[in-house]
Amino acid sequence: MDEYKKIDYKSLLFFTLKKFWIIALAAVIFGVSALCVSLYAITPQYSSTIRLYVNNKTEASGSLTSSDVSAAKSLVETYITIIESDSFIDEIAEEIEGKYTNGQIRKMLSARSINGTEVFEVSVSGPSPEECAGIANKIAELAPAKITEIIEGSSVKIVDRAKVPSSPISPDIPLNIELAALLGIVVSCILIFIVFISDTTIYSEDDIGEFCTLPILGILPDFSKVNQSKDGNLYAYGERSRGE
Repeated sequence: MDEYKKIDYKSLLFFTLKKFWIIALAAVIFGVSALCVSLYAITPQYSSTIRLYVNNKTEASGSLTSSDVSAAKSLVETYITIIESDSFIDEIAEEIEGKYTNGQIRKMLSARSINGTEVFEVSVSGPSPEECAGIANKIAELAPAKITEIIEGSSVKIVDRAKVPSSPISPDIPLNIELAALLGIVVSCILIFIVFISDTTIYSEDDIGEFCTLPILGILPDFSKVNQSKDGNLYAYGERSRGE
């Protein structure tokens, strides 16, 4: 852009409003593209979850003390580490008869404590809802024995078993469409702005004043707007506006 050229923001606004159909069209095209990609190019992912309870009291009788609860909470992260260990994942891979490799199971598996309580959950994500639920339930079956084998004096109980998910967790189609439409609006506005500032056409004497300090001696009329007077004489007036 020429260093002397100034941006007329009012003209830019009117120019953008005249090109609003381009912005709307870009939003629709980007949104429809995101919809097609989400439906046909991205494999849906499902997630199935189990919940386990950490019990740190091994005595058959007696009440549960606050120290037992605190100890159980502190053990949650330890239990999660055991579930994510190579030895435990190897057992899961053997139980499901090699449908997934150890590395694939590790990527599918995630675990976290729930609100700092003695309960933690393990989620399995993948393209098959039935297999996700099957692997999660297999973890629920094997985890208590594995944990008590490693850590003496504590136990794990199943709170919730996994259910076959009915809907995928990804892709988030509405969100993808919204983001793509917003991207289309931004891209089209940038292109319109580039076209505006790249336009070197002189439309009026005001445009000449931006590049030249010499006085204007005369103005040629716009012959595209020629009218005929009542007495039959031809005359012209007016000027073109930016963007026409």
